[in-house]
Amino acid sequence: MSSIILQRHNEYVNSQRGYRIFIDGVEAGKIGNGETKSYAVAAGSRKVMAKIDWCGSEEIEVYVKEGESVTVAVSGFRFSNWLMPLSSGIIALHFILGMTIDFSYLIFLVIPVLLGLIYLLTIGKNKYLRLRCTLVPRRPFRRRSETGKADPLNGLLHPSPLQGYQ
Repeated sequence: MSSIILQRHNEYVNSQRGYRIFIDGVEAGKIGNGETKSYAVAAGSRKVMAKIDWCGSEEIEVYVKEGESVTVAVSGFRFSNWLMPLSSGIIALHFILGMTIDFSYLIFLVIPVLLGLIYLLTIGKNKYLRLRCTLVPRRPFRRRSETGKADPLNGLLHPSPLQGYQ
């Protein structure tokens, strides 16, 4: 039987919320922060999508061969680990400096941050999460180098430092 393996790495943003996973338009389950889950599917082309609240990912199509697994990594948008804390800090700094020393120039930093967040929560809501796909063979193999030993770089043949590249 074929399967789709979903991996979610630890992330600061959205760490307390689970992503809902949809395979072929049907909710297959939820994946929490740092979890890996496997879903058995029939061989063939499958459409995978993730959602969190009203935001989600673009739908990707994966082809699963009989007896093989496809690994799909799900994560937040590309710059989420620094954009969300940075935007919160800029907004807090704006209010603190505005109340203490009447510093109004920081509004020029707050407006782009707010516009970026508004974009992500409205027009770009289907780009809030990312899905990336890689194929994992059932039985990985290693090529052997000329010495007959298994290659340490996972099957890639490479020259020794003394031989150089030719």
